[in-house]
Amino acid sequence: MAKVCLPGAPDVRSLGPATQSPPPINFFYEHFHNSIRTELDSLSRTVAKLTSAPEAVAADLLHVLQNRYRFLEQVHTYHTSVEDEVVYPALECKVRNVTSAYTVEHEHEGGLFEQLTQLLALALEQKGKQRAATIRQLDCKVEEIHTTLRKHLAKEEGQLLPLLLEHFTHAEQAELVAQFLCCIPLAAVDAFLSWLRPIVPDQEQEQLRTQVCSVIPDKLLLQLIKTWLSPSAGSVIEAGGWPCNWRSSHVSKDLRPRMEAPPRQPTLSQMLTQQCSQQPPQQAQQRPPLQGIRYLHEAIRSALASFVKEAKALRANGSIDPLALNALVERQRLLRSVCHFHIASEEDLLLPAAREFSSGDEHGQQCYRHCHNEHNNETALLENLGRLLNDVKACSRRGAREAAELVGELVDSATAAHTAISDHMSREEVEVLPVLMKHLGAAEQRTMMWRSLRAMPLRLLERVMPWVAGKLSEAEEAELLDNMRLAAPSMDAALVELLCMWARRGRTPDAASYKGQDDPTQFSNETCGRAHPACSHAPRSAPSSHSETSSHETLAAPLHADAALLAGCKRRPSRDPSESPDPKQARLADPGTGQSLGQDPLSPSPGPRFLGQPVQVNPIDHIFQFHKALRRDLRVLEKEAGSYGALLADSKSWPAPDLLKQLEGRFHFLWGIYRAHSEAEDAIVFPALESKEALHNVSHAYTLDHLQEEQLFRDVHKVLARMRSTRSLAELRDFAGQLQRMCAAMRAALEVHVRAEEQELWPLFAEHFTKQEQEDLVGVIIGRTGAEALQSMLPWVTGSFTMDERMAMIDSLRSATKNTSFERWLETTMQPLHPAPTPPSPSQGKEEIEAAVNSVAAADPPESSAAAPLESSAAAPLESSAAAPSASALNDVDGVFRPGWEDIFRMNQKQLEVAARRMWADDSLEPERKAYLLHGLMASSYIVAQQRVQGPSTTPLPQPCPVGLTYHDAARGILGCTHYARRAKLVAPCCKRIYTCRHCHDEAEDHRMEQLDVEEMVCMDCGTQQACAADCQHCQRRLARYYCHICHLHDDEEGRSIYHCPFCNLCRLGRGLGIDMCHCMHCNACMHLSEFGKHKCRDLSACPVCTEYLFDSNLPFRELPCGHFMHSHCFAQYSHYNYTCPICVKSIGDMTAYFSMIESLVSRPNDLPPEYAKRTQAILCNDCERKGETTFHFVYHKCPHCNSYNTRVL
Repeated sequence: MAKVCLPGAPDVRSLGPATQSPPPINFFYEHFHNSIRTELDSLSRTVAKLTSAPEAVAADLLHVLQNRYRFLEQVHTYHTSVEDEVVYPALECKVRNVTSAYTVEHEHEGGLFEQLTQLLALALEQKGKQRAATIRQLDCKVEEIHTTLRKHLAKEEGQLLPLLLEHFTHAEQAELVAQFLCCIPLAAVDAFLSWLRPIVPDQEQEQLRTQVCSVIPDKLLLQLIKTWLSPSAGSVIEAGGWPCNWRSSHVSKDLRPRMEAPPRQPTLSQMLTQQCSQQPPQQAQQRPPLQGIRYLHEAIRSALASFVKEAKALRANGSIDPLALNALVERQRLLRSVCHFHIASEEDLLLPAAREFSSGDEHGQQCYRHCHNEHNNETALLENLGRLLNDVKACSRRGAREAAELVGELVDSATAAHTAISDHMSREEVEVLPVLMKHLGAAEQRTMMWRSLRAMPLRLLERVMPWVAGKLSEAEEAELLDNMRLAAPSMDAALVELLCMWARRGRTPDAASYKGQDDPTQFSNETCGRAHPACSHAPRSAPSSHSETSSHETLAAPLHADAALLAGCKRRPSRDPSESPDPKQARLADPGTGQSLGQDPLSPSPGPRFLGQPVQVNPIDHIFQFHKALRRDLRVLEKEAGSYGALLADSKSWPAPDLLKQLEGRFHFLWGIYRAHSEAEDAIVFPALESKEALHNVSHAYTLDHLQEEQLFRDVHKVLARMRSTRSLAELRDFAGQLQRMCAAMRAALEVHVRAEEQELWPLFAEHFTKQEQEDLVGVIIGRTGAEALQSMLPWVTGSFTMDERMAMIDSLRSATKNTSFERWLETTMQPLHPAPTPPSPSQGKEEIEAAVNSVAAADPPESSAAAPLESSAAAPLESSAAAPSASALNDVDGVFRPGWEDIFRMNQKQLEVAARRMWADDSLEPERKAYLLHGLMASSYIVAQQRVQGPSTTPLPQPCPVGLTYHDAARGILGCTHYARRAKLVAPCCKRIYTCRHCHDEAEDHRMEQLDVEEMVCMDCGTQQACAADCQHCQRRLARYYCHICHLHDDEEGRSIYHCPFCNLCRLGRGLGIDMCHCMHCNACMHLSEFGKHKCRDLSACPVCTEYLFDSNLPFRELPCGHFMHSHCFAQYSHYNYTCPICVKSIGDMTAYFSMIESLVSRPNDLPPEYAKRTQAILCNDCERKGETTFHFVYHKCPHCNSYNTRVL
């Protein structure tokens, strides 16, 4: 896979200080990455041989692969540990929010290696067809690992490496390299550097050694690292003992010559005897040196028991304290590391030696095999515990109800891990350690104990030594340290002094307070930590605090879960069906379960979660729940690809073509759904996150994921195309195998991506977005999704939900679209909502993908500012007028109303009010007569206007059209009516009469026809009355180019683009939502995409003049400068008598000329009596909404701020 860089990212070679020496970080992010890629290439060639190798050769290749992947897994462990513990925290202190996704990927990759190890072991135990089937699974798992690793390395080099070069000096980079060396097990440092050294130029090695040594303040550590980096370090491997897990067979053939491996491996007892012969004699001891193993066992037991106790307290207290939860995450991570390296030392040292001494004891051999199996189970239990911790962490940050159930699962998992590990250690202390103590002398036991310590990294030992030694008596501690000094060779003197210094920290007064807590995380890395922490530098590209969010940006929602659920939960039944309760089986059955145990949340903690109060479902939750359906279909696609490949492998004839079509249809449907989702995230969700000051840079890694995943989809598409075009059965088999591997890799890549989004991004919306902001985001997302895409996506997504989740999602969509007709569309198209998704048929596959892809396609240049309903016979701009304009309206060429002289007195409402007051004060009129005259006076303007518009008419109302031919364009022979071109007529459901369209009906009848209630039509070609459809059932003719099954709208006009908006629930002009149009949920109107970001949201309710509902009106309407709307013909009439908006009283046009006319009237001399000439008046301007004082006048008052005469007296 090609390296992917962020857009605009600088060339990494041009960054950093101006110096001739290469950046030290290149040792890690260039040479180390390239070595991993080289090893992946070599492994790919070996795996390719395995798939076609005969039975005898396959067994040998499996052994080779087992060793080499074990080596690669260890290399990956060193890579991820230094990043999680050192590099990422340092980078986060300078550039916020860039590493969280990578930490999740590390855990997922570790899970993939674990699954591969189990498959390799299973394949070695099987034979025949069973082995062949397992090898096919193995082939897919290899593709998953290789694709995932290459994708991860490319992302790091594209995003993180440029940031490290830009923000870290060479000295700081050298510190990071030193920390990397401290994260490698002591026994493997020399071998690892010997493997890496040949690809690093000698001059660069010398410069790196100088730079690293110059930044290490501790003399003992400096001496140790100097020894590691010296050119002759590779020759000391034999002297210090071949490192556990680093035998020559573990390294690829291409790399094996680089390591000076011994030609022949002695037995373990011979190696121990040879090394202990170098130790000086010592007096007899009361306790055997292997007692140190029991000391470590006791510390692990105690820490696990304390972990279980605190997990139970988390449930019993009824609250999830984020600080306590973070502490548990860190403690689990450290305990997992200790157990991992301890298990590795037992597998390579203790158990082989005990098996050698008990070669004739069948009971002993069975016990050792049982211990080996228990090691695998313990690893799975600890991984499952970490996964649950991160699930609890993510759910509690969101305030999700699942957090309560997960805490119960966490307690069960911690208890199971504590019980299993304690029982296993007790078994070893009873059945393994006594055998070793019996057959090994004190010197040999000391050597074995020393090698067990060397199996751990230096950074881990700095925390383990004081933790274990602090639990011992002074005599036990002194004895333990003496055994180390006696066992270690002279070249390790500096290392021994370091370990002794760290062990003595466990007896300091500060350490004494930790004894009751049994928490090894209390001991920090003082020696192996950074000399100049990155956090001491001011951040350069992020705010100083993650908590800098305003109060209105924080969701004030309940952050609680149900105490009743928490008290009695054992196992969450609503989990993904593919997950198994057994951790070991779950790792094989559900590959996408890797979890992050690294970074703390990037946002401020929302505080404790009180578990006795209800939990609020956030609107954004249902966008992320899309991932559940995506996971399900990815697994189904992988399974179907595997079934197709297995069918081809066992068949000598060509398979049915429908199988490939079905597979291709499912893939295209999934690709379209994924593309719609990823483009919605890139265009809407991620920019919303980045707009928050505390969340800058949080989404960049996920954008890179989308680019890489889109390429994976394209690659699969190419393979499917080749399968469709090939005519060779052998080629088809090869392509089918390739397809299966690529589907597995694509599934693994997408699973870790969505997992990271759920764990890191999803909680941010609960912490930084109000519910209204989340609803707005949901509205924008679905407002760009077409009706066809929604109609196919909703059943697909909800098919993976429980009934409660399904109803919650529908309720959330209804809330986000409450101002629209979406609910009616939902009832029309989605009843009943299918409980399970219907797999797309081969013929539907491409149609569904086109609907999903078109919903997020790029927009075309706008033609109008809003979408007019298609039912309007003239698709005119919104400002067009339906009524004849007055003289003053003739200058309205640019859509702006400018009143003239002839309108001035007719628009003066104040004169009408004066006349009304005079009439009301006339006591000579009877009350009834006075009321009648007042009503006529106030309504006179409207009555006259209506009479002028309507006028006398003697034309009779049109009669219903007979069942016959009507034409849209008679000259060209185009059937239809004046409104539409079509070849069908509608049967009105209200009166059962036949009309060409609903407008023809409304013009002819005294009632309106409801378009959505139409059920029958009449074909104008054959005259058959039938149910509404796109084609005639009798003559099979197409009735129109466009047909909507909801609106029952036929339109055969050439070149006209129409789409159905599910939120307007009617058809509109345009190419479609997400293509060139979108629907604003606040305005409840469709508009061009280019206008969406610039428009003012106004509720498109009723015309304020005639009170007709504008949303489904077929008449053109216009937007006033204030943002309100009215019919164009109503505006033409209304503007004769008033110049202010009837809703907000602002001016409805450009009043410059009109106000100039008033100014000329007001400024006439001697217009006011002398006693009023110098009087002022307090006014409020309706246009600028500001108060002020102006010259008094009986009618007109000018605003002193904006010169408007649209004012009122205070």
